[in-house]
Amino acid sequence: MLEVTSGPKGARPKFWSESFFEQVADSLNKSPVFAPIFKGMKTRIVAESTDQGGSFMINIVDGAITVRRAEQGEATDFRFSAPYAEWVSVVRDGSELRGEVVKGRVKFKGSMPMMLLMLGKVSKAEKELVAHMRAMEPEY
Repeated sequence: MLEVTSGPKGARPKFWSESFFEQVADSLNKSPVFAPIFKGMKTRIVAESTDQGGSFMINIVDGAITVRRAEQGEATDFRFSAPYAEWVSVVRDGSELRGEVVKGRVKFKGSMPMMLLMLGKVSKAEKELVAHMRAMEPEY
């Protein structure tokens, strides 16, 4: 059973909001599965909604995750960009992020060799991340 914190007075967080990402980070930091996946690693990922909600910087340092709003053009190791509906498809409907990148629905920018080196970890992390996002039952 996932331990997921809810918003004020048990309110469901609005998907792709700052509160949503903060709650995801809090939940992942409490997860016994997530931290070991990225132990000893340092990476920055921007998740960007191209049409609504903006961009969020996800910092992972030695298995701990922090999030905040990303600045326009801010340097990052990896950037994933897609319309809001695609992000909903990944989280609510279960589409795999990698598959959406391959199909061109989610745009990827970053070092492909670095991503390939991390692919096993990224695959495990994606499953854990999406499970935590779904468990929050956000408002879409």
